[in-house]
Amino acid sequence: MLEEKIANVIESTKPKASNTLRVLVGAYFPVALGVRRAAEYRADEFRKPTDGSLSEEELAIADKLHIEIISWEATQRLGERQHYFVIKNDDSETRGRIKSLRYVRPQDWEAGRILGYPECCIQECMEDHARGAVPDLRATEHIEYNIKNGIEVNPLTYFAWGFIPCRPNCDEAVKIGSSIYKKYSELSLGIKFKRGGKPTDVHLEEFYKNEIGGEWIRIMALVAEEITKGNWKL
Repeated sequence: MLEEKIANVIESTKPKASNTLRVLVGAYFPVALGVRRAAEYRADEFRKPTDGSLSEEELAIADKLHIEIISWEATQRLGERQHYFVIKNDDSETRGRIKSLRYVRPQDWEAGRILGYPECCIQECMEDHARGAVPDLRATEHIEYNIKNGIEVNPLTYFAWGFIPCRPNCDEAVKIGSSIYKKYSELSLGIKFKRGGKPTDVHLEEFYKNEIGGEWIRIMALVAEEITKGNWKL
């Protein structure tokens, strides 16, 4: 049963850094559970051999969850931190699209569509690049505005680590995050990790909401604060 396999993967990865758990909860598990067709993560978000190849641990997890991890070779060729796609191991259509994928930026139209990003969010990122703007800076400005004006930011908008929506609380992005949250809430699984040096035990859906979307919001808020102080430039 898939739930038991996910529980086994969670148990076997203790006590790992939260960024490794984010890859599992934000990329591997949603694809294995069928709530996302494809997901993505960077090489530095999961411990890997120095040559960027997949570790034995990743291969074992992929085999257990019936998923496939595909290297986005162009990112490494162009000096970017290498990216990896996660798909079901029997999804030949998506595998073919990834293999023929051209590389412009991680927010490229086709890459965004493979990952199931909302069209409005892909469009906004592409427009950022067309005018020489930085999507990450736009994200910090949006979050800073909401915080200053007392507007709540739904963590489920940021349904994947590093994903930048067209705006906070984008309806289409929230739908995706909510579907993953709902799926996790149907599983009777907890996850143990350390926050601030203290052991923490939460339900899987709460880890997903707080340690992916919630943590991304916290980071963007801190970046906005440092930019305001003149200590940081993007």
